[in-house]
Amino acid sequence: MSQQANEAMAERLIHLYNTDVHAMIDQCYPDDLRIKVNGVLAITDRDKFHKVESEVLVIAPDRQAAITRLLHTGDDTVTVEGTCTFTDTESGSTRRTYWCSIWTITDDLVTSDSTYLDASVWTGVGSGE
Repeated sequence: MSQQANEAMAERLIHLYNTDVHAMIDQCYPDDLRIKVNGVLAITDRDKFHKVESEVLVIAPDRQAAITRLLHTGDDTVTVEGTCTFTDTESGSTRRTYWCSIWTITDDLVTSDSTYLDASVWTGVGSGE
């Protein structure tokens, strides 16, 4: 894919993450997705992905992600740095975390997603790796 197409895909994914995460899963990832949130969990099917994101929405229904930097690291790979802010429903406090993802994009879908983040900010999320 072109750099422009990869950038458009990254922007689309983040827009859907912020507005309709379940549409993001269904529209931006293939059936045979491979997601690894390093040190937290691994996901290889959509049902589990939907379940994890539903758990996140309970903890942080207002979460908003933003891309702060996007680097092209190949024809089909981008490295994305970003932030995510949300109100923790348990404590009421506003939280901000930084994340970095390496996305492999094939046929306008994220076929591989390797994400790094501070899992301690997301209390109560994840089901092990």
